[in-house]
Amino acid sequence: MAGFARLSVATWNVSTHGMMQALQDSELVRLLQTTDVLGLQEVADVKQAETFAGAIGMAVAATGTADFGLVNALLVRQTGKFTVEPEQPWALHPRASATHDTRAAAVLRLKIRREDEPSVCRHVLIVCTHLDHISEDVRLTQVRQVVKRVDGVIDRCEAEYSKTVYSDLKSDEKQLLLDRALAKGALSKEGHEKATQALKHQATVAPATEENKEPIEGVILLGDFNSLSLGDYKTDEELAALKTRRKKAGVEQPYFSVVRELEHENMVDTRSLARAVTGPLATSHYGVRVDYVFVSYPLLSVLQAAPSYETIAVPDDISDHNPVITTLEIFTDSRSNKPQDVGTIFCR
Repeated sequence: MAGFARLSVATWNVSTHGMMQALQDSELVRLLQTTDVLGLQEVADVKQAETFAGAIGMAVAATGTADFGLVNALLVRQTGKFTVEPEQPWALHPRASATHDTRAAAVLRLKIRREDEPSVCRHVLIVCTHLDHISEDVRLTQVRQVVKRVDGVIDRCEAEYSKTVYSDLKSDEKQLLLDRALAKGALSKEGHEKATQALKHQATVAPATEENKEPIEGVILLGDFNSLSLGDYKTDEELAALKTRRKKAGVEQPYFSVVRELEHENMVDTRSLARAVTGPLATSHYGVRVDYVFVSYPLLSVLQAAPSYETIAVPDDISDHNPVITTLEIFTDSRSNKPQDVGTIFCR
């Protein structure tokens, strides 16, 4: 029987002051209570994140320190359809200035299970970040570090997975893997020669531990990126109007380098995937979209669809950022072409 899963993931810049007040908004609470994973930025501290999580039936799974002692946090709802493995936070340099704290992304792994067959699952890395609010050059440096860390985690998992299956292969299949690794530059010529000689003597590679048996199959990157998407502005007139509004508001002129960099690294904006998009474009109360949920290109191979993407307007006394909710449906059975429903992503 083919399977799919629906995962509800959220991200919200809570702007600290209105976080607990948001609990008085019954509709907003209802939406939060439908999410499986919620990424928060600008939380006052871990204790506040824990209090908020408890109020909406979630738990804090991972945190990372942002500027001025604020916290990025990933909250999860323990429903049994996935297990959580927290990662150490990823420090992002450089600092915006000598008086700012080092920013860090909160990171966790989800092992998403099929309800009808728990042994069949997907392994997804979720990263919640908040990039610098002053300089696009700093943001670009930070997002490149995030991408590099993501690539490193995936490469490590694939290496561990290779160990688990290597010893079950026939000799000619093992040799083919070694030859491919040499051709791709993943294995040095000396390493290739040593491995080939070992193979001739029927040497085996030690298996990986059970918890590292499967590689990461995709990445969900979410948060407040403080950068704009050029795709949101279709004409020169729209861009000119945007620059005029920002100049009058006394904020920096629009920059698009961060989102362009992520697109170059094959990260896909879930807004562009959704079958139905509702609510305002802007996620910031300055009238622009700076909060995003991206999925890595490899995840698209097991993604049936993003059925919906919704931006929720909230008053200034709760936050100066609007929430965004996206729903993803992901295949959990690699042997079938039918989807499993994986969930909704909530970004605020």
